[in-house]
Amino acid sequence: MRKFYLLPLLAFMMFTLANTSKAQEMMLNGNLETWTDAATPTSWTTIESVSQESAPANVHGGTYSAKHTGGTKKLAQAISGVVAGESYTISLWYKVTAGDGTDARIWSYWRTGVTTLNDHASELRGPNNAYFSNNAGAWTQYTVTLTAPATADNFLFEVRTYSGAIAYYDDFAFFHNASGAVDAPVFSPIAGTYYGAQNVTISTTTAGADIYYTTDGSAPTSGSTLYNGPINIASTTTVKAIGIKAGSTNSAITTALYTIATPVTVANVAALRAKPADNTTVYQLTGQAFLTFKQTYRNQKFVQDATAGILIDDASGKLTTVYNASDGITGIAGTLTTFMGMLQFTPVQNAGAATSTGNVINPLEITAADFVNNFETYEGRLVKLSNVTFTTPGGNFANGQVYAMTDPNTVSVDFRTTFYDVNYIGTVIPAGGMDIVGIANARTNNYISPRNGADMTQNVPVIPVNSAGILIAGLLIAVVVSVRKRIF
Repeated sequence: MRKFYLLPLLAFMMFTLANTSKAQEMMLNGNLETWTDAATPTSWTTIESVSQESAPANVHGGTYSAKHTGGTKKLAQAISGVVAGESYTISLWYKVTAGDGTDARIWSYWRTGVTTLNDHASELRGPNNAYFSNNAGAWTQYTVTLTAPATADNFLFEVRTYSGAIAYYDDFAFFHNASGAVDAPVFSPIAGTYYGAQNVTISTTTAGADIYYTTDGSAPTSGSTLYNGPINIASTTTVKAIGIKAGSTNSAITTALYTIATPVTVANVAALRAKPADNTTVYQLTGQAFLTFKQTYRNQKFVQDATAGILIDDASGKLTTVYNASDGITGIAGTLTTFMGMLQFTPVQNAGAATSTGNVINPLEITAADFVNNFETYEGRLVKLSNVTFTTPGGNFANGQVYAMTDPNTVSVDFRTTFYDVNYIGTVIPAGGMDIVGIANARTNNYISPRNGADMTQNVPVIPVNSAGILIAGLLIAVVVSVRKRIF
C-alpha cells in the first residue's frame, strides 16, 4: 500500500519541481484576451487611444489584439516582484499599418519603487533610441533577454504609438527566467518579412549552453538539429529554438516566423522615383547607387546614379553596414514616402557590404533657372550652381536657416543649412560671386545644401581669349615689369 501511494506522490513532486523551475510569466493579460470594455484591456495600468481589435489579419494570436492610434499615446503595465540580478525575457508582437517610419517603439524602464532606472536604455527605449521597423505592415516580434539591475524591484512595460500612426499589439510577455535556467535563444535578424534570403543567427546569453532548432514547426529537443552557424532562410519558414545545458533547466522555446517576400524591382534611381510613394510597396533597387552624403540624424544618406538621386531616411537603423562617401550600394530595398515635399526611401533591411569604393562623383552643373524650374529632376542629387551671390553676406551660418542667393540673371535660389553636423556652421557668410556645390533637397520649399565648407568656393572670372583680353593681359604684364624695374 505504501508503494502504491509513494509513486504518485513522487511523480507529483517531480512535476511541480519541473514546472516551478521554468520561466515564469509575470505579465497579466499579455495576450490581450480579456477586456473590461472595447477600450479597456484588463490589468493594464495606462491605456490611451486603445480599442479592441478582432479582424484576423490584425490579430497575432487568440481572438483579440489592441489597436493603438497614435499621438504619443501609451499602453503600459507596471509589473511587481522583480528580483535584482536575475534574468528576464521581454517580448511583444506589433504590426504598423499607417505612419511615416517614426510610428511605434518600446518605452520601458526598470524601476525602484516609482523611480526609473537608466539601465538597458538601448534595448528598452527604442530599440536603439529609434523606432520599430514598419516591416511592410507585417506582424513582427521584438524580444530581448536582460538581467535586472542591482536596485530594481519592479518593471514598467510600455509601448508608444505616435502621431499619424496606427499600430496593433499582441502577445506581450515578461518572463522571469528561473535561477539555473538557460536564457531563451535570440534570433538575428528578428522575425519578420524580408526581401531576399537571410542568414539567421541564434544565440543565448547562457555560457556553455547548446542550441537546438527545427524548421518544420515541431518543438525542438536535444534530438533536433544542433545549431553551429547561421541558417540560410530562402523561403518562408518558422524557426524554433531551445537552449540546453547540463545541470540547468532548458530554456523556453523561442519561435520566429521569417516571411521571404518578393519586392518590386527597379533598375535605377529614376525608375524608383517614378513609383508611387504609398509607404507600403517594397521596391528593390537592383542597380548600384553611390553615396554622396550621410549624417547621423535619422541615419540619413543621399545616393544617386547616372539617372537621379534620392534621400534614404533610415530612422529605424535598418542599414547596419557602415558606408563611406563615394561607396556603391547595390540591392537596397525599402518603401517610398514623402515628407514636407521630399521623396524618401525607407529601408526595410540591411543592404550588405559596399559593392564598390572610391568612386568619383562629380556634381551636375546647372543654372539657377534649371534649379528653380526643374527641381524634381535634381532633388536628391549633387548639383553645382556657379557665380551666385548671397543677398545678405557678413553674418554667420547657423543651423536650420535659409539664406537667399541670386545669380547674374537675378534668379533667386535658397541656400539652407539642412545638415547639422557640417563644418561651416558658425563661419562667415561670404560676399561676392560663389560656386556652390550641394544636395538639392526640399522641406516645404526647395533648397541647395552644401555638405562641407569645401563645397563653397569663390568664383574667379576667366579672362576671355580675344583682342580685348589680350590687351588687358598685356597691360597687366607691362605694369608688373615696370614695378620690377623700379624695385631692382
